[in-house]
Order: sequence, then C-alpha cells, then structure tokens
Amino acid sequence: YQGDSVVVGGTLQIDGSVSSNVYSEINGTVAGSGSIVGNLINRGTTQAGSWGTSGNLSIQGDLVSSGIIAVTVEDSGSNSQILVNGKAEVAGSKITTYGIVIPNARYQFLSATQGITGDFVATSISPFLSLNPTHDANIASFLVNKTASLTSVNNLNGSQQISADEL
Repeated sequence: YQGDSVVVGGTLQIDGSVSSNVYSEINGTVAGSGSIVGNLINRGTTQAGSWGTSGNLSIQGDLVSSGIIAVTVEDSGSNSQILVNGKAEVAGSKITTYGIVIPNARYQFLSATQGITGDFVATSISPFLSLNPTHDANIASFLVNKTASLTSVNNLNGSQQISADEL
C-alpha cells in the first residue's frame, strides 16, 4: 500500500517494515520489533516488541510522542527499546510497564541520534512503586521508585507482617 498508516483503534504490529509515516491516535497502538521508514507520531500507545515479549522498534525518522510508551521487561531483566534515527520530542508522554520491574533499578527504553526534548510524566504503577523517567541528550530511561513499603498495608497477620518486613 501507499501512504501513511493511521491507527485509531486496535494494534498495528510492525515486525517487518513500513515505508511511511505512522500515526498512533487515542485508543490506537503501534507495536513490534520492525522498522518505520518515516516518522512516528504517538498520541495513543507505542510499544517496542510484542505483548509480553521485549524487542526493538526502529524509527528511521523522528518520534513525536504525547501518548503512552509501553516498556516490556523480561524476567531476565532485559527490556524493550525504541531506537530513533532522528529526533524524539516526548513532552507529556507517560511510561507504563509490562512484566516485573525491580525497585531502584534503571531501565533504558529510548535512544535518539539527533536528541531528545521535552519532559515525561512520572507515573505510579502500584501503591508501592512509581516510575521516574528522565533523559539526557540522546538516551531516556526510568528509575523504579519504591513509594511505600509493604509494612504500610493494614491488617496483616503475623506471618504476612514478617514477610512484608523482609521485602
């Protein structure tokens, strides 16, 4: 086909390549481990890899995102990444995760050869954990912050309290 790809609902899974600009609109998701030979405009959700599997999504143009960037974290600790061979404008983007994240661990999820501008929005992923995304000139990552301990949960029995203390 010719022309831009616009995802308004559902998922466009790119595991090969798309030779056009791609638009992820509200309620739309762009996912995959392939390549976009154009720009990606993300107002919905973008996820490198597939649901539950990490991978790298390459963009040969620019990334402009104000939507959600979903990061899959594998049991091994590896995670999905978006690799931009251009600029990344991320003002207002939120990060969400699939898989198990480790408190106080940092995960790199985005690189852009021509720079990253804008600020991400910090996100709570549970009553106990939040994500603090930051970036330098070319690399974006998030730190998993422990916001409360399990001992803050009310009505734990003795065994549960001991376990919570250990975690």
